[in-house]
Amino acid sequence: MSQAVPRWVRASGLLLAVILLTAWKQEAPDPFSCLHEWEEFCSKEDLGALEDMLFRLEEGERDPGLLFEWTDLVTQIVRMPEAQLQDAGTELLEYTCEVARAARDTTCLAWSSFELGLARIARGDYERAKLVLQQGLECRVDEFHAWFYLCLAEVHRELDRWGDAREYLDQAQACLRDGPQPALAQDFACQLSADRGQYYLRLGVVDQAEVCWRAARDRVLETSEPESRQRCEKLEVSLALGGDEYGQAFDAAAEFLKDRDLYPPESGVRAQLLISQGIAAYGRASQGEPGASQAQRALEQALECDGIQPRDRLRALATMASVALLEDDLSEAERILIRAERWRESLESRNGERVSADLCCYLDALRARWAIELPLPPEQLVQHRERLEDSLDERMNAWAKLPIRAGGAGFLHLDEQRDALAEWIEITVATAGREQGAVMAFEFLLRAQGLGSISRSLKAQDVPLPPLTVAEVRRWLGPDHGLMVCLPTTRGTHLFFLDRDQLTLISSRENSRGVLQSWRRTMIESIQDENLSSRATNSARQLADALFPGTIRDRLAEWSGVTLVGLDLLGWIPPGLLPMDPAKPLGTMLPLATLPSVPLGLLLRERAKDSSSMQERGLVMAAPDHARELLEQPGMPRPLRLTSHHHELLAGSVSKSGQVLTGPQATWENFCAANDGTLRFLHLFLHGVHRSDRERTAGLVFAPSSNHADGLVWCEDIEELTGVPEVTMLSACSTMRGPQRHGDDGVEHLGGAWFQAGASVVLQARLPLDSARTADVSAAITHRIVHEGMTPAEAVFATRQQWFTRRPRDPTPFIMQAVGDAHRSYFERPEMPVARAAIEPQAPKQVRSKQKMWWVVAGLLLLAAVAWTGVHRASR
Repeated sequence: MSQAVPRWVRASGLLLAVILLTAWKQEAPDPFSCLHEWEEFCSKEDLGALEDMLFRLEEGERDPGLLFEWTDLVTQIVRMPEAQLQDAGTELLEYTCEVARAARDTTCLAWSSFELGLARIARGDYERAKLVLQQGLECRVDEFHAWFYLCLAEVHRELDRWGDAREYLDQAQACLRDGPQPALAQDFACQLSADRGQYYLRLGVVDQAEVCWRAARDRVLETSEPESRQRCEKLEVSLALGGDEYGQAFDAAAEFLKDRDLYPPESGVRAQLLISQGIAAYGRASQGEPGASQAQRALEQALECDGIQPRDRLRALATMASVALLEDDLSEAERILIRAERWRESLESRNGERVSADLCCYLDALRARWAIELPLPPEQLVQHRERLEDSLDERMNAWAKLPIRAGGAGFLHLDEQRDALAEWIEITVATAGREQGAVMAFEFLLRAQGLGSISRSLKAQDVPLPPLTVAEVRRWLGPDHGLMVCLPTTRGTHLFFLDRDQLTLISSRENSRGVLQSWRRTMIESIQDENLSSRATNSARQLADALFPGTIRDRLAEWSGVTLVGLDLLGWIPPGLLPMDPAKPLGTMLPLATLPSVPLGLLLRERAKDSSSMQERGLVMAAPDHARELLEQPGMPRPLRLTSHHHELLAGSVSKSGQVLTGPQATWENFCAANDGTLRFLHLFLHGVHRSDRERTAGLVFAPSSNHADGLVWCEDIEELTGVPEVTMLSACSTMRGPQRHGDDGVEHLGGAWFQAGASVVLQARLPLDSARTADVSAAITHRIVHEGMTPAEAVFATRQQWFTRRPRDPTPFIMQAVGDAHRSYFERPEMPVARAAIEPQAPKQVRSKQKMWWVVAGLLLLAAVAWTGVHRASR
């Protein structure tokens, strides 16, 4: 039998409900009380005018002129630096939005919504700012469109939603370009260029960031807007930091800070420049140069700035902790990390403000490093590992919700995220043991790689992703193949080697990403100059020793092929040229394939199961002739001139059922007509172009046609295709060239576009190519794939071996790389052996024919001499 609720309990509940209801009513904005809070900020005349207008609005008057005057006066006062930080200003703007909405005055509603969005941005309330700005945008008042887009871009930048930020910046630029206010458009065009530069720099697209900075620098001279100059100068410092030019960044920031009028102590930009100085000095210190004390001093000055933003304060504290860890001052690092943790907690508890996920990851990674260096007891290390894992989980979940950008960067393109993952790997190995820790670290790394843009695009196309486990990757590799996964970071490099027998993790703190990149640059510069100097050879050997330590060399000899993953985190590397011993480069030892990420390889294999409709047909398109007017355009390459010998090689490399289109027939329209979903192999022997004024810079030059007068085809055109051949060879210069966007799926070049369109493997080059030698090499590779049934990796390997024995210093076949699922055969292997295509360049053949001619002449002369001698003796 249920008992009755005691009377005192019901009375207490009723009293509590009344108290809560009263408190809720008190929270409703009272515009009159808000005005009284402004007494010290505005004149009596303005305050009296506001009170008079407020009485009329409260009485229900909705005259458009009254509402306009009210909004104008409120926004003027809200924009004052002192009043902008007051809650009263935000509440009055909310009231103004409600009145404008009730009066159905869309202009005033858009105006007040914009000012309310600015006020919330100033308070760091970005989520609510985004909502009110989007509502204001729905008013469809043209004069505010650019302003809304710019503010929404800023909000999304602060929320680390860089894809959305870029879209809003593009829309803002379009509005300003077509608007009636050229002066305003000029001011914002300068700011927009600087903002886009910061966005590209964030993604690692350094060359595009430089283009934006030059545009901002040119425009800042024509504008009087101080904010434009601030953004331009901040971008200049950021560019120097992005290029590891720490001294230049430090000096530039110091020069800008001399302008006390533009950067006063209450300026948040001053704090940001000081933090950049501290980061620059820390960068020099991390390279063994003096700079720790300078970093400490600059960061302390940044913390003393009145205008420092909460996120910047945490960034300064995190960098100070990094400096202390670099100096092995663990007690100072602990003190700073505790201070940062308290500030982080206060931010999250005040107004519900959330610290960005990447900054949380950075701080938790520093705590993990401090715990390892100390070291803490195992049970405490486990706690730090779990905390860092939670931060990485949150960051990856947030990244997975970002819009997919074709050819965009992957999760690992940011140094801080990559470094945080590396710290988690180290602390996992320290707590779980080397074998179990290596398995956990490898599978967690695969999960991070799976957040790349191409992997996410394929999953969006309902391509199932197999489980990211060691066992599944082994099934994908096969019994005799190996896998190398590289994770370079600012503090060292982690290498994973996997085959059917074991998984090995090798970590090196000496070989940081900066060290490996310096060796790579020396090696690439010599290849581009076609001069394999001793310095380049030494750099290549050092790079090979770092990526393939001596303990791994014996395992390489047991593999029938290897897939290399993660090398693009260092920039483009021709792995085939890495010397394994004094006589043999890696590309002549076993077949190689490269991939941006392991999940992409798994997805490509799953997608290939639906390619049964493709036939063993090939298509070759070669050497289009351009119209003379096209040759006069800047940046347009000259027509390819191939001999009849090369045309025969290219035509004979495909099967009898294949098709060959050359010269004027090699148009984009003809390719689209031939691409009927049944082709399995495509060879494009065309020019490649690189346009730095485009975000996705690589393109192909087809023969001109009615719809493509210039013959230029870009990544966006290719991604619109469907049913493209599984094997695509791009024998064109720089098709592997794109923005310097580092990341697991950061293939921002033509190869990435072909993957998006349906290819499984793309053979392409990063550097300019010689047409004659490339024709020999590509024809030989094509013949081996189509006629002999070799896998693309085997075909490239066999061609390299044959070429290397005859021309060991020519890097042409090593520049061509097989990217994707290259260890699978796409054509049936014939039962009888097929004669292999010759790859000897034409010039040596001519030399041999001339030698034969001289031997014939010499033989005839000898016979003539013998005959003459015989006749002479007979006459005696």
